Amino acid sequence: MQRVTYVNALIMDEKTRRVLLVKNGTPDSFYWSFPGGKVEGGESLEQSLVREVREETGFLVEVGKIFCVREVLFRRRREHALIFTFHAKIAGGEPAVSDPDGEVLEARWMDLREADEAMPYIPAHMRLAGQGSGTSSAFYHFHGEADV
Repeated sequence: MQRVTYVNALIMDEKTRRVLLVKNGTPDSFYWSFPGGKVEGGESLEQSLVREVREETGFLVEVGKIFCVREVLFRRRREHALIFTFHAKIAGGEPAVSDPDGEVLEARWMDLREADEAMPYIPAHMRLAGQGSGTSSAFYHFHGEADV
């Protein structure tokens, strides 16, 4: 398995208590996640996050503290993935999906409970609805193997 690093952003609208998620995949087979993607060679985690969020949502973000670090073994991809999720705030831009990989179908704001339901693979102790002000301590979780 190849070690791969991913980043994604927990972007919360504090006024409405909604988070921004992206729909990945095809119309027939999809999953919801925080916006983000693979860190490319020569990029820092922060640079990659800013680029990926811009591509997937149209928004420019300011990167904050780490929300969690997850480790997943993606069997089908043959990847040993480290996934860094950062808190982020929108600093500009307009909503638009311009993902060059064509993997993002849409971006949508969801309330916390809806977001938790849309991402059932997130461990219970990382659920958004249980989080307070969005400034929680960072978590680490080893998922083990996933059939992806």
